[in-house]
Amino acid sequence: MRRILFFILVIIMMKSHAQWADNGSSLTTSDNVGIGTTNPIAKLQVNGDFYLYSNDAYESGWGKTHFYWNRHSLIMGTPKGRYAHNRIELKPGGSNTGELISSLEMYQAIGIDNYDKRIRLSTSNFHPTWFDGGNVGIGTRAPGSWKLAVNGKIRAKEIKVETSWSDFVFEDNYTLPTLEEVEQHILEKGHLQNIPSAKEVEENGVYLGEMDAKLLQKIEELTLYTIEQQKEIELLKKENKAQREEIEKLKTK
Repeated sequence: MRRILFFILVIIMMKSHAQWADNGSSLTTSDNVGIGTTNPIAKLQVNGDFYLYSNDAYESGWGKTHFYWNRHSLIMGTPKGRYAHNRIELKPGGSNTGELISSLEMYQAIGIDNYDKRIRLSTSNFHPTWFDGGNVGIGTRAPGSWKLAVNGKIRAKEIKVETSWSDFVFEDNYTLPTLEEVEQHILEKGHLQNIPSAKEVEENGVYLGEMDAKLLQKIEELTLYTIEQQKEIELLKKENKAQREEIEKLKTK
């Protein structure tokens, strides 16, 4: 790799008016250098494709090439005043051996040569995309303490919420409010007991799992009321039948 760069720099030096210094291991110049152009506008301008190659590799066998910059940020884009959209594409070269994926992975440096992977964007089902880099905001720059804060609508075919459930209503020690108590609470508060009011929901929203559990609690309470009412209806039917039979007996006397 170093030999290739050396020959390239020698050719550039021979075809330009730049002043070069040779210290035995490297060639340096304070002038702009152009590859594919005789009028470079930056320290290094390449008119054509740029190819990086290294024999370095991970333990898994995946090859890797290093590209470093000295300060905090690497800013890429078209020059100021140039009308051109910017887009970055990751495209594997392709092979007859099998499918190749693209991925973008970001790390946090815990110390020198100690890294913790926090984000992975991947095109592969076997290397899924995941995010472990903090809270995420969509439509907002202030997600707060929420892992995902969305300022807008969400559309999904199915959502799974893991939460506690309300089957305690059917336990023997559960105190079922009387219908009189339910009616009194509605008259005083304007909503069911343990259910937030419309104003509270408008100001604070609701937790889906918690609200589903509360709504189920009310459904189960209604079920118990219905069962009790049905028992009373069946009892009234029996009493009514007995009364009709007694009346018929009196009529035949």
